[in-house]
Amino acid sequence: MTIKTYQKQLIKHLQSLYDKGEAQTITQWLLEHITGWNRLQLIQQKETVLTPKQINWLEEACQRLDKNEPIQYIIGEAPFYDLSLKVNPSVLIPRPETEELVFWVKESWENRQKGKSVLDIGTGSGCIALLTKHLLPQMLVHAVDISPTALEVAKENANKYQLELHFSQLDILEPSNWTKHDSYDVIISNPPYIPQKDQTIMEERVYLQEPSIALFVPDDDPLLFYRQIAQFAQQHLKPNGELFLEIHEQYGHHTSVLLEEYGFQKIILQKDLSGRDRMIKASI
Repeated sequence: MTIKTYQKQLIKHLQSLYDKGEAQTITQWLLEHITGWNRLQLIQQKETVLTPKQINWLEEACQRLDKNEPIQYIIGEAPFYDLSLKVNPSVLIPRPETEELVFWVKESWENRQKGKSVLDIGTGSGCIALLTKHLLPQMLVHAVDISPTALEVAKENANKYQLELHFSQLDILEPSNWTKHDSYDVIISNPPYIPQKDQTIMEERVYLQEPSIALFVPDDDPLLFYRQIAQFAQQHLKPNGELFLEIHEQYGHHTSVLLEEYGFQKIILQKDLSGRDRMIKASI
């Protein structure tokens, strides 16, 4: 079967799970992954016959998609700006709005002197820390996570791009561990912020496949991690330093008030490209 024929067949099948645009994108990703060719090369080689091994892999991938497994876990990588990061079920799949958070850091700090330090709390795949170092190579970037398996993924991604970062394990909800850390010019985090009750309105491929520890918070305490990070930042943010947070769009005002209560100033609530309140910047 040729690439052209299989592509049409696969798009048609995936439209039972996704809209047409998503089905086309996922098909493209699968074919690029299995052939090693980019979009232009696939067009040029559309009459190339796929090997039995390639077809078997694509059929297995299709079965996994039918079970709501995310395409990123199937191919083992996810794009994040101009990086391609390893992902697996121990880490969240990076999202475009998180790219916007990192670019906000870049905008604020690209003209600062060398030697400034950054801490990424809850690094997961390392996407925030890695892109920060990629865009701001003069920064000293540290990344922490509660999960040892997530840290291993992040370290692999750092090695892939030969980016020098410092990784360590930290449970941000346990203040007794905070004393191990120095002070930082920038603290940035995309912590868990989805109330458990919101599972009912989420896609199964998110709440059943991605790590719940990185997604959910108790319904009666949706700002749990923001409160802990605010307290940590009180102790570990240098003078004139800044805190950057990705937030739940419904809790922008609440998060701003919380930061005010902990003594933060110059609090800016920022919308993402979709017009939703999704980021906050504050100074101590």
